Amino acid sequence: MRKVILSCVFILFALGSFAQDITGTWYGAMLTPGGKFTLIFHINKDEDLYGSTMDSPAQNFAGVPTAGTTFTNSNLTIIGPGAVFSFTGKYNIDSNKVFGTFTQGTVKLPMTFTRDLAGTAVRRPQDAKDYPYIKEEITVLNAKAPEVMLSGTLTMPRDKKASKIVVLITGSGPENRDEEMYDHRPFGVLADWLTRQGIAVIRCDDRGVGKSTGNFLTATTYDFADDANAIVSYIKSRADLKDMKVGLVGHSEGGVMAAIAAGQNKQVDFTVLLASPGVPLTRILIEGTELASGSNDASSLYEKIYQFIIQNPTLSTDEINKGIDAVIYKTFALTPGGKINSLTAKAFSDLCKAQGFSGPWFRKYVALEPVVFISKLQCPVLAINGTLDMVVRSEENLNAIKGALQAGGNKHFEVTPITNLNHLFQTTKPGPIVTYDKISETFSPVALAKVSDWINGLK
Repeated sequence: MRKVILSCVFILFALGSFAQDITGTWYGAMLTPGGKFTLIFHINKDEDLYGSTMDSPAQNFAGVPTAGTTFTNSNLTIIGPGAVFSFTGKYNIDSNKVFGTFTQGTVKLPMTFTRDLAGTAVRRPQDAKDYPYIKEEITVLNAKAPEVMLSGTLTMPRDKKASKIVVLITGSGPENRDEEMYDHRPFGVLADWLTRQGIAVIRCDDRGVGKSTGNFLTATTYDFADDANAIVSYIKSRADLKDMKVGLVGHSEGGVMAAIAAGQNKQVDFTVLLASPGVPLTRILIEGTELASGSNDASSLYEKIYQFIIQNPTLSTDEINKGIDAVIYKTFALTPGGKINSLTAKAFSDLCKAQGFSGPWFRKYVALEPVVFISKLQCPVLAINGTLDMVVRSEENLNAIKGALQAGGNKHFEVTPITNLNHLFQTTKPGPIVTYDKISETFSPVALAKVSDWINGLK
C-alpha cells in the first residue's frame, strides 16, 4: 500500500479545567543542514483517549504509529517509531501552535507544530484555483455504524446534467477528503478534473478524520467499505442524484475497499481501481519490507509473524502479542549473534507492538486476498497502475486483477499499465527513487484523461 497505517498508542489530553480539542493534523518543520525537514502528526479521538500517527514526506512514509505520546497540562511529548527520536513541546492556546524541541541522539533542534498547512507545505501547480462548478458540503450517515457521520464535498457541473457520479475512496491511513500527503492533494486534483469533464464527484474525510466522526483506530478495511456503500445510499436518497450511474474509485487499499463494496452492492454501476493490489496483502507487505531494508532476514521474520496472525483470527490481543513474541524469540535464537538488522529480539518485539500488529485493522488487512473480491465484480471495471510504482508493483498486480476478473466471468473490463508513473500517479523516470514531495506534479494528465475518458465512454 502507499503506506501501512497501523494501530496507535493513546494519549490523554488535559488543559486545566478546559478541554482543548487537539484532534486533527499538525504540521511541523525544522531547519537541518540538509534543508527543511517536515513531520506531520495525525491525532484521532476516541471518547477521552487520543491516538496519533506520523508522516515523514521526505522519507516517503506515512501513517506510522508513534511509540508513545503524552499531553498533560499543555506539555506534549512524542516518542518516534522505534524510539529513534523524541519531540517535547508546549501548546500555546493563543497561537494554536506547539513550540518545542526535536531530539535525535545528541542532536537537538527547535521545531514548531501548527494546524496551518501553509506554514510547512507548498501549493502545487494542479491544485484548483477556481471552481467553475457547484461545490456542496455534505454529511453522510452510516446506518451500520450510527456513530459515523462522514463529512465531504459534492462537486457537479453547473448545469446539473451529469449522468455519472463517482465516490473517491482513499488508501491506507487516516486521510482527509483530498487524500492529502507529501504536500499533494491527489483527490482534490482528481475531483476537480472529473467534475470539469462532466462527472459529479463525492469525496469524504475518513471516519474520525477532519470533520467526520467515528473511530478510525478501531475500523477495518471492511468498515471503510461500509462507509463507501453508505455514500452510495446517500446518493440514491437524493432526488437530484439518484438517477445517475454510480461508480467507486479507490486508490491503493481504497481499491480493495471499492471491490468489497461494489461486490456487495448492486447499485454500484462501475468501479475504478487506481494502483490497487491484486496479489495477497502479505506479498505487498513483504515486498515493501525488502525494499525498505534490503534484508531477506527481516522480511522472512515478518512473513512468519503475518502467517501466525492469519492462522489465529480468534485469539485475543494479548494472545496474539504473546504468539508474535514466541515467533520472534525462536527466530532470533536461530540467528547468529541473535540480531536481525542490528535489532535485538526485544527491540523487534517492541517495534511490532508499536506498529499495532495485534490491532483490529492490521489483523484483517494482513489476511486480505483482493482477488476474492475482484472476482465477484460483474460491473465494468477499469484498473490502471504506473509502471514505476514501487509499492503496488504494476505487472504482477494488474495481472492478478485481470485473472480474477476473467475467472469471475466479467465481460467489461480494462486493465492498463501507464508508463513512468509512480504509486501516486506522478510522472517520474527509471533510476533512483525520487520522493513524492520532490515532484511538482500531483496527478499525471495522462492518467486523469484515462479515468475520465473511460467513465464518459460507459453507456
